[in-house]
Amino acid sequence: MDPKRYFELAATLTHRQGASGRICMNRVSLNFLIDVVAFVLFLAMAATGLVLWWILPPGTNSFLVLWGLSRHQWGAIHAWSSIGVLTALMGHLAMHWRWIVAFVSARVARSSRRVILWGVVIGLSILALFAVFAVLATRSVRVVAPHCQRAMGQLDHPPSSVPESHVTARSETEVSEAVSQ
Repeated sequence: MDPKRYFELAATLTHRQGASGRICMNRVSLNFLIDVVAFVLFLAMAATGLVLWWILPPGTNSFLVLWGLSRHQWGAIHAWSSIGVLTALMGHLAMHWRWIVAFVSARVARSSRRVILWGVVIGLSILALFAVFAVLATRSVRVVAPHCQRAMGQLDHPPSSVPESHVTARSETEVSEAVSQ
């Protein structure tokens, strides 16, 4: 088959011309693209999660790097790939929204009001738990004093505003006192 004819045939299978004359991707191709992007982002999220868990475990940020990236930088990649997976999931749900509505409507029509009420209560309870977790986590964040960071090995140099005598722990007793305060 002539390569030019092959690409024309492939274009007609995956794209169509819209009313405005622009070439638009059909639903099947768009769904496939969203699924592939979600899969690739999921693999990135899983791989960076393994890097953060096994290869660069907590506490190694100041002295270990992998391919030039510290644990903190791997965490940023992990967070952004997670956001990408969630975005692709929302796109996937949007592509299948009519099917979801039809499926749920058919189930609700056969269900009793009590089952529907329990579903709503459970869903709202899950959302409330996430909200409580977010509020508690936000209020629980605290700044670790430089002398505690030094005792835990997280501070490579003393900050200029804190005298050296407050930063350097000279004995194990001083370290435990600094951490307990």
